Amino acid sequence: MTHVVWVHGIGDHKAGYSDPWRMAFDRYLKLPPDSYVEVLWETVMDAPAGTRARAMPTQRELADEEAVREELRAIIVARESAMRAAAAPATPAAPDTRGRDGDVVAWPAPRGTRGFGDWLLHADEYLGDFVKYLVNRSIRTSVKERFKERLQPLIADNPGISVVAHSWGTVVAYDALCSGAVLPADLAKVQTFVTFGSALNNAWDRRLIPARTCRLRESLPTTMHWINVWSAYDPVAGGELRTPSYIRPPDEDIEVTNWMNVILDHGGYFVNREEFWSRIAQELESPGARPRSRFFPERGEEGWRARRRDRVLTLVTWRVVAILAFAAGVIVRIRTSDRLRADGEAVWAWLMTLPIVGGVVTFIDQHALWLVWGERLGARLLGIGFWLTVLGAAYVGISWLAFASWHDNAGQRSTGRGHPPASQRAIIIVSSIAMFFAIAVGIAVMIQAPALRRP
Repeated sequence: MTHVVWVHGIGDHKAGYSDPWRMAFDRYLKLPPDSYVEVLWETVMDAPAGTRARAMPTQRELADEEAVREELRAIIVARESAMRAAAAPATPAAPDTRGRDGDVVAWPAPRGTRGFGDWLLHADEYLGDFVKYLVNRSIRTSVKERFKERLQPLIADNPGISVVAHSWGTVVAYDALCSGAVLPADLAKVQTFVTFGSALNNAWDRRLIPARTCRLRESLPTTMHWINVWSAYDPVAGGELRTPSYIRPPDEDIEVTNWMNVILDHGGYFVNREEFWSRIAQELESPGARPRSRFFPERGEEGWRARRRDRVLTLVTWRVVAILAFAAGVIVRIRTSDRLRADGEAVWAWLMTLPIVGGVVTFIDQHALWLVWGERLGARLLGIGFWLTVLGAAYVGISWLAFASWHDNAGQRSTGRGHPPASQRAIIIVSSIAMFFAIAVGIAVMIQAPALRRP
């Protein structure tokens, strides 16, 4: 019987964390509930220092953790900034068969929609666990032991195993498969290794001091088919995989289109049916012979991939137009009697009337005299925040109505052997005209509306 073993990436995880990913994967491989097993290794990171699972770190390891954490933060923030400068963001819509007899060991993303901003604001939760794994031998050994404990009982009964790793978990998976944690005879039964949104580029980054990290110095066995999936807007992956000269590169390095958004692309693989889920299902059902899979389109994959790119680019265009139109509205509202400042002052006055918050606002208003010099700027920023909240909510709602059903329907149709529609041009034109009209109406309301009234 096929088993799917889920092992999480970094973050705060509890029992049952894999349920959303099981449901997404089950659209393709409809397996009995007891076919799914999850591995919870977060407890290694949560264990008190000095226990068997987590030995007391040395002073050198503590210093290395701090240094490597700052190095990684600088690397990824710089990468995210470069991606933002190169492209405009996009806003996504809210997000029959059985596989072959082989196990799937998957390392999914953290629960929920964890984007770049989430782990940047909670660095110790997101970067901290990863850094501890890189520099702390005791933690590294304990985490790999959790992987081995769940994998070992399955090997005897199943000749074919596929390991599917996401995010920072790709480093854990790669290390476990190459460091001797799994015996060579057992390792030979792992036929496929899939990494997506991989953090391996970060583990191999030359800006990290080699002596401070494990650095993954061994190659995968040549008998293991390695597929790496990445998005150009995923700041954790950092583009195509750049393996050191002593590491064999992946057999397939596949770029996909998620949302073209540096905030959302790292988790976007999980809602990318055309390029990710279908691709994995094909490989697991027919390893080395994907065209034979029931999930492989009879006319090839490029048609579905191209139409997904067209839809996402349409979404990007709507967002760019909305941002530019909002900026124009802000300028006009400032230049006409500075109504934007009056809006902000009215918002400040309304905040004073709220329970609890009002007391804090009133105290600041009466005692923070050093803020007087920035009063005009602060009022304008509050005004911008007000209109951004109102118009942003309207934009999200309208764009969801225009995009969600279209995008979801196309994704569902791509899960079988069928071929995509000949063209999406008509729906792109009609939906874009509707969106541009809605944006124009919203900005016109912003420009024409009188200044907000104070209470």
